[in-house]
Amino acid sequence: MVNLVAQIANETAFKEHQVNNAIRLLFEEDCTIPFVARYRKEMTGSLDEVALRTIRDRYQYLSELEEMKLRYLKVVEKFCQEKPEWKGKWPDLQKRFAACTTKQELEDLYLPFKPKRRTRAMIAKEKGLEPLLAKIKSQATEVTDLLKLATEFVTPEDANIAPALRVATPE
Repeated sequence: MVNLVAQIANETAFKEHQVNNAIRLLFEEDCTIPFVARYRKEMTGSLDEVALRTIRDRYQYLSELEEMKLRYLKVVEKFCQEKPEWKGKWPDLQKRFAACTTKQELEDLYLPFKPKRRTRAMIAKEKGLEPLLAKIKSQATEVTDLLKLATEFVTPEDANIAPALRVATPE
């Protein structure tokens, strides 16, 4: 994991001990920015409210970025394990995710691996209900009892026909 204190100190030109103490006061001790600026000057090296806000905002952003990297890397690792053609690309992907410096850059890199939202149509296809939909569409004017029509497409473990119809019929 990246040393956020050192990174913020490099970006802002504050000393590491100032950044470290400010983060500790703001996040671990839950002190407010005005309180730290007025009553904890000795700990932060007399950082003003603007500097403290800058440190707070940058720390929050970088913390969220690191959490996103970890979360996304788990998904990408699983994807690479499931797809044999991607196994050799995993080390390169790890390096590319670690090199991301903005959330947008991370999102752009993650987009091809992002799990797709499952629609009712996808669920119906997974359950093998596509023929039911085709039959309903082909006999739309003649069908009087959908439950009777759906019984041949429902498996024994799906004893209830209503969910099958709800999934199979178009929205």
